[in-house]
Amino acid sequence: MKQLILIALVWVLVSSCSSSLVYSPSLNLPNQSLKKEEIDLQGGVELFPESRPSAVSRNNIVGLHGMAAYGFGENFNLSIKGWVDARSSLSDLRPGLSLTAQFIQHK
Repeated sequence: MKQLILIALVWVLVSSCSSSLVYSPSLNLPNQSLKKEEIDLQGGVELFPESRPSAVSRNNIVGLHGMAAYGFGENFNLSIKGWVDARSSLSDLRPGLSLTAQFIQHK
């Protein structure tokens, strides 16, 4: 039963009624590797490309993004980034989410 709920949740999250979605082609890495239990928070305004520009008659849209990263150790960081179209209303929200793992080799 839990697997069915998980599959249904993933299906709802990846499917959309929007004619075009926005995506973030950027990767926000810290300038130094995070130490154990260190947190890095970032946010900003970004110009997001449309996934189907011909369907919406534009190539880019202004949006907002936020990111939180956590250092699990000297060699491993995990970050989650979320973004949303700034012009969308709650009824036609176009969000995105990414998860990044960073493995660091120290010499």
